[in-house]
Amino acid sequence: KDAGSGTGARCTAESRNGDGVGPVLKVTYSVATSPPTPQPVPPTPQPDPPTPQPVPPTPGPAPGIKTIYVSTSGSDSGTGTSTSPFATLAHALSQVTAAGDRVVVKDGRYFETLDLGDLTVNGESGNPIV
Repeated sequence: KDAGSGTGARCTAESRNGDGVGPVLKVTYSVATSPPTPQPVPPTPQPDPPTPQPVPPTPGPAPGIKTIYVSTSGSDSGTGTSTSPFATLAHALSQVTAAGDRVVVKDGRYFETLDLGDLTVNGESGNPIV
């Protein structure tokens, strides 16, 4: 017999010897199931990006080495820096005191006579006077 509508269970009576005496209960179940709910797949772990390496600073002059600036808009009473340059090459050269010192001459026209014979500071290998 049907065990009930909507239960999904079905019961049937059978006889052992065919005479209807001593019934054996045979129960067959059929259960309707929903398809399994798909589970989200976790993302594949990605390796950490490489740590950026710091960019080494551009090497400047060695300690004690000076960079002296000259500009047509400068003044020989200035400090010879990029923001307060000297006005003349002669004054800039008089401030060169060690091998490796640099004189940076900014664009412009310089009207002066230089006597380089008095320049007594000599460069050395790896530290030229530039």
